[in-house]
Amino acid sequence: MALLAVAALVTTASKVAFIGWGIGWPELNFTGISGHAMFASFASAVYPLLLGTLASNAPRWGQHLAVVAGYALALLIADSRVVVGAHSVSEVLVGLLVGGAVSVAALASSRLPRALNGPVIPAVVALWLTLMPVHAAASRTHSVVTRVSLLISGRQTPYTRSAMLRELRRRQGAAPACAPQSIAPPEA
Repeated sequence: MALLAVAALVTTASKVAFIGWGIGWPELNFTGISGHAMFASFASAVYPLLLGTLASNAPRWGQHLAVVAGYALALLIADSRVVVGAHSVSEVLVGLLVGGAVSVAALASSRLPRALNGPVIPAVVALWLTLMPVHAAASRTHSVVTRVSLLISGRQTPYTRSAMLRELRRRQGAAPACAPQSIAPPEA
């Protein structure tokens, strides 16, 4: 849990730095670490343990397959952030790396049980997943991070991805042209 708290703090600090001060990496379209990717990657420490425990009666290869399924779930969640346009590839990759570090530490310090449960626990989990709501209320964490960023930085408006990319295009347009000039053929 302490590692997760550190990962969440680093992720939030990267967002505050961009929203409040414009600290990002425009060439990589990076405005801060993807929290969804970081938590999905961390969840890959939880999901493999959960799925591996649920598969405790399975052969060892079955438990390993369950662990791999947990990692696949994290990648799907991270990919969804790029697909819906919420984050750039660079933001998702850094989020996966930060959460992955937590995941590796959690998996390294744990052992999957053998023959822990009967069919009741997997059935209850399957039922819970089936009945779980598909849509949830929107999270207010981004608006809280934005308000904190503006309060700390003293700015009236947040820096945005579009403003960062606009500034990058402006700087690139102001750079001298390096393309070779064509030479007109001599007139006959």
